[in-house]
Amino acid sequence: LVLGRDVLMPLALATILALILAPVVRFLIDHRAPRALAVGCVTIAFVTSIIASSIFFSAQLLALTASLANYKENLVQKLDTVTKSGSGDSVIGRAVASIELLDKALQADTRRSAPGGPDRPVIVAREASTRSYAYLEQIPPFLSKIAFLGLTLLFMVLMLSKHQDIRDRLVRLAGTDNMTSTTSALSDAGTKLSRLFSIQAGLNAGFGVMIAIVLLIVGVPNAALWGVAAMFLRFVPVIGVCLSALPPILLAAAVDPGWSAVIVTAAAFLAGELVFGHVLEPMLLGRGSGMSQFAIIIATAFWALVWGPIGLILAAPLSMCLVVLGQNFPKFEFIALVLGDQPALSPEHEFYHRLLSEDIAAAVEQLDTASVEGASPGAVADSMILPALHIVARDHRNQ
Repeated sequence: LVLGRDVLMPLALATILALILAPVVRFLIDHRAPRALAVGCVTIAFVTSIIASSIFFSAQLLALTASLANYKENLVQKLDTVTKSGSGDSVIGRAVASIELLDKALQADTRRSAPGGPDRPVIVAREASTRSYAYLEQIPPFLSKIAFLGLTLLFMVLMLSKHQDIRDRLVRLAGTDNMTSTTSALSDAGTKLSRLFSIQAGLNAGFGVMIAIVLLIVGVPNAALWGVAAMFLRFVPVIGVCLSALPPILLAAAVDPGWSAVIVTAAAFLAGELVFGHVLEPMLLGRGSGMSQFAIIIATAFWALVWGPIGLILAAPLSMCLVVLGQNFPKFEFIALVLGDQPALSPEHEFYHRLLSEDIAAAVEQLDTASVEGASPGAVADSMILPALHIVARDHRNQ
């Protein structure tokens, strides 16, 4: 994954985009549009939206950069307030003074231990030649980004245009004796990804609109820019909202002489994430995502470590595909068990495990939950307690 990231990252991103856009292509084909025309229209619409978003962001950022000088006084005033809070005999002031003294002592020790004495000059060699060729260092990163985008777009177009052929080859690789599971896995992955993306897109759009309205009322400049940024960054699990909240909060501190705009902006992001992330999203998605919250956090950390920022974006879709793979193929069932949101144990095994662990409170809570859900005491005994007793007897015979 690390060594092949230059090829695997565009391939993974193109696969996710192809699975998301495939229903749109299929819709056009069902309405008697040729596949080439359908793929071309979807690709043009996708590229146009990306270019339009880039132009919008660039224009908004340029306008914001041009107006930053107007907020210099507020920034200086707030920096003075923070600086004064760290001066004097306060805890912060003493901590800052201690750190400064420690830094000076370390610098003095470094000069004394350096060969040639403390006054030995440091010579920077070939500075002129380095400056002369500094502009060449900017070309490879720029070309690599262009190559990444081009390769992703090429993979996406090939997957959309050769959709049936790729599916046939995947089925053949999995074995013709297992066609049902392979076809089910491919269809399930596409359906879940499309559903997840559509619901998240709707929720993120609502979140972005809410943030833009609040920032517009508060008076933060370029409210539409931060609303759109919040919408897109919310696709990044765990840290996306924090990344989208930081620039508006800093800008609110620059615009408002007081602290009310900062507090309202931070409260808007916090309240919005609580409502959209912890109320609406579980209610609309339910178990449709197929992953537990713990699995999403672990997957985000893993893919970010392997592939960096692109891994943050691809963490949830890639993990969902792995869960679908584990749900349809017994050899990979452990993946669905670790990452999936389905219960790991049946009710009778879970009840027996609580008793073995001497967690009586949890066992009683499980019985109460089953009773609250509408099951009678006799039904609870038949479905949970008696099967647990059978497991007890089996374990007793095996010992």
